[in-house]
Amino acid sequence: GTTTLANVFRCERCRFTGAFNANDAIFSRVVDLTGSTFEGLAEARGAEFKGDLLLTDAHFTQAAYFNQAAVAGAAEFERVIFTANTSFSGTGFASSADFVSASFRSAADFSNAHFAAACHFGHAEFHGVATFKGAGVHGEGNFRSLIFDSTADFDGVSAEAPLHFDGSFFKGNANLTNLTSGMSMTLQDLLFGPKGQVYMDQLAVHDLSMPVASVRAVRGFLVQQKVLSLIETSAQSHGDLATANDARFLLLTLEGRDKVGFRRLVDSVFYRTVGGYLVRAEHPLATFALLLGVAGVTRSLPRQREILDTWRRGRARNDGTRLRAVLVQWPHRALLGLQKVVTAALRGLAAALTAAFRTKANIDIGDPEKARSYFVAAVRWSEFLAYKVLIAVFLLSLGNSNATIRQILDSIRH
Repeated sequence: GTTTLANVFRCERCRFTGAFNANDAIFSRVVDLTGSTFEGLAEARGAEFKGDLLLTDAHFTQAAYFNQAAVAGAAEFERVIFTANTSFSGTGFASSADFVSASFRSAADFSNAHFAAACHFGHAEFHGVATFKGAGVHGEGNFRSLIFDSTADFDGVSAEAPLHFDGSFFKGNANLTNLTSGMSMTLQDLLFGPKGQVYMDQLAVHDLSMPVASVRAVRGFLVQQKVLSLIETSAQSHGDLATANDARFLLLTLEGRDKVGFRRLVDSVFYRTVGGYLVRAEHPLATFALLLGVAGVTRSLPRQREILDTWRRGRARNDGTRLRAVLVQWPHRALLGLQKVVTAALRGLAAALTAAFRTKANIDIGDPEKARSYFVAAVRWSEFLAYKVLIAVFLLSLGNSNATIRQILDSIRH
């Protein structure tokens, strides 16, 4: 029959050499087994703990089973070592559950466990498969800085409070499929093994905080797009427009892969590389600077050719000059030539800047009888138009870094 223990059960730093069997037992008050060692099979299946369950610094050398147990008070498993398979499947924790720095050296099963209050697994290590499938987390879930050597399965977890996975290391796959949360989930500073992937199909989270770079580890392009969209909206609601813009840039980059032919060329070259998808102002700015440089060099070419011709004529005159005279004159002529080259380049750049910020094109056709005049006019008109488009794209990109302007642009876009 059912065994009921009405008094406090305290046995700190005890050593249990045989099996520990508390199946279906009822503990009416505190159970304190702090620092104890269990050398045999430890079982508490279906047990009911009406007070606190204290197992801090305990060591289980064989399998430990707490399936379908119920803990009404605080459950303290801080720094506990579970050497063999461990199961808390279907276990109910009515108060806080503390597994901080616990070491699970074999498979750990928390499937369908129920955490009514906060659960803390910070800095715990899972060296075998870790299963939280179908678990209910109704208090804050702290899964920060965990180490998962194998698969971490959170499929179907339901949360009603924030979940935190910041700084965790997934050497194997992380399964967050069908995870639902009415609040937030943070996945900052995650680390992945060489073959580690994250499964996030059918993820339903109100607010997701995750580095954009980590989305590369999410399996499936369509899932990546959904995750990026969620990151963007979440970051925007927090006022973190830098992250929102990064998420949008990568989202549009992934969407661009589905385009073909001319549409893909336009998206890749102009919209992404030049325009930065209107969220990265450095792209149009860099293109603007490059265009200025090319235009400046092009305008300076006639003067550069004159300088080169003058240098060649001077060298021809010096062919019969004595070596000593050439060595004396060469530094002066070299510096003078360099000065002329730099001056010509700066004048060309100044002319390009003038054309870039001119309010009107102001382009004349020199000789209407020559086709070259029309070609030059067309090139200058294209240059003028390109400057204006790049300036407009740059300003729009800057606008996406301002919350108010971004809201206006988003309303226009949608």
